[in-house]
Amino acid sequence: MSLLAFTFAGSYAQADTVATVEPAAKIMTTQVDSSTSFLTNLLTGVLEASKKTSRQEKKRTYNYSGWRVEPYFGLGFTAGKLENSDAKITYGESYSVDFGIKTRYQFTGIYSLTFNTGFMHNRYQMSDGMFDGIASLIHNVAFITNNERFRTWGVTLSLGHRFNFRKTSNLKNYIEASVYGNYVYSRKYIIDYKSDNDASATLDYSNPNIFNPFEAGVQLNLGFHWFSVWGRYRLTDWFDSDHTAVKLPRWTIGMAVNF
Repeated sequence: MSLLAFTFAGSYAQADTVATVEPAAKIMTTQVDSSTSFLTNLLTGVLEASKKTSRQEKKRTYNYSGWRVEPYFGLGFTAGKLENSDAKITYGESYSVDFGIKTRYQFTGIYSLTFNTGFMHNRYQMSDGMFDGIASLIHNVAFITNNERFRTWGVTLSLGHRFNFRKTSNLKNYIEASVYGNYVYSRKYIIDYKSDNDASATLDYSNPNIFNPFEAGVQLNLGFHWFSVWGRYRLTDWFDSDHTAVKLPRWTIGMAVNF
């Protein structure tokens, strides 16, 4: 009887222990599953928010539109040679300076229309005489020329098309093709020559009528953020063809900065 009672009591205690441990294990498993689910949901929410923000930023960049106004300054140097003349261009001293305001309307993330208004200063220096010098055309007198300089100031307008390299490039890296017109309001011709007694002298003519007052051409800019390099080709002649057949170089290569 004792043995039977002991056996029954042991079995009851074991069953009670198992019954106690099993619920505890289930509770722990439920807690782990709940924590894992919470972390998964949290991580999923963060990733979705990040993707949404990225899509919104890309949408703003791709579909960006609006006006931009940028002051600019450019410096270029003459390239090429004279036509119909034995004179030589002094390249380091022949240059073009232009500055003004660039107005730009960004239609999309990759395309904008540009409009420039400003001033342009051109200077050409030549040596070894240009025939008998332009002065001889003005006074009908043969001069023995040493150096000749042409300087002009003009008001310039241009219209261009700008294409950004990438939609995500912050609208800074671009290529721009434009056409321009320049009205020359100030013209000056300076000649260093030798007089009859072999003395050196200088003549300075303001607004001689040998210049063409209108200038037009095309320009291509390659821009990187605030800096660009450009090439300009003048379609018109500098001089009035009724006065001389001499043609100044048409190419100018330079660089510009936008502020």
